Amino acid sequence: SSCSGKTTLAKALVRSLLHGGIEAELVEQDRHRRRSSDNKMPNGRKTWEGPQFTDWPRLEAAVATARRRCPVVVVEGYLLLDGHELRSQLSAILWVSSTKAQVVARRREYPAAEKLGPMVGWPSVQQYAEQCVWPVHEAYSQRVQHLLGSSLVSTATLPADEVAAARLQRAHGLVKTWLDVATTRTTASTAAAAAASASSSAATAACSSSSSSSLSPL
Repeated sequence: SSCSGKTTLAKALVRSLLHGGIEAELVEQDRHRRRSSDNKMPNGRKTWEGPQFTDWPRLEAAVATARRRCPVVVVEGYLLLDGHELRSQLSAILWVSSTKAQVVARRREYPAAEKLGPMVGWPSVQQYAEQCVWPVHEAYSQRVQHLLGSSLVSTATLPADEVAAARLQRAHGLVKTWLDVATTRTTASTAAAAAASASSSAATAACSSSSSSSLSPL
């Protein structure tokens, strides 16, 4: 969800990985936003929430570029799994849980009625968070829940009530475990490719091109 603490976690996670000698880079969904004419709720009030406000091709290109120059890429965003092409680049998913009360308390920016007028804008940030931000998150959770149980990528859920230090420690441990597993698989694949002389070059190239890991705090 928006305001769940995932941006703070993602930045701290990258710093932690770098400090531990693991080269890592952060790509943020919010830096790849776009305008959309689909910006009204059924009640006529303006919304800033939804996948239509993400420039998906630009975000996907940024992730692909980061993967070419860095072994670990942390992709942060609140609707990342709505990007079908982006999903195929993810090696692991960290689902950062939050509660409605947390989101309402933390939200600061909103389409205000004092700027947009009473028919389009919202009278308070609390109403915007309760009636717009949180319902968008709930709908997204239902859309992508099946992906969190998929065997195609490693997934983990971080509890909403965890303090920042404990959450970072847990996230770092999960990422390290995933990276160790990925390294073992890549090493095994490369060894197998080397044993097959007829296709060793192609197989090794494939292993090398897929050795970058993309991790996504959601």
